Amino acid sequence: MRYFLLYTLLFVSISACKTDKKSSMDRLFDTVMEEHDAAMELMSDIYQQSKLLTDQKNAAEATDEMNNLGFYIQELHQAEEAMMNWMADFKKPEASTEEAIAQKYLNDQLTDIRKIHVQMKKAIEQSKKYTHQ
Repeated sequence: MRYFLLYTLLFVSISACKTDKKSSMDRLFDTVMEEHDAAMELMSDIYQQSKLLTDQKNAAEATDEMNNLGFYIQELHQAEEAMMNWMADFKKPEASTEEAIAQKYLNDQLTDIRKIHVQMKKAIEQSKKYTHQ
């Protein structure tokens, strides 16, 4: 019985050590994905604002107004494209990837997706000021 308890305690201790390393990477991956999810929520706003501006541009008579609308539409499209490119390029590191390499990759991706999230918010806020929404 003593040996059983000793082996059980040893097994649990070893498992806990392995779980801590994996869970820190999982937490970092989860943080990246949470930022991605928050940015994805803005995609419908980007589409909606882009449609509003396009409709306004089609109805505009003045060239200056058309240029302004075109600028905001372009900003929305660039933000959308940045998000789409990030999603196409992002890959979860394989379990066999060295931890330091995987951690650097995920930290870089977190930085990138945060920048894209800010770009998306900025494009939406600017276009809403122009459409008065």
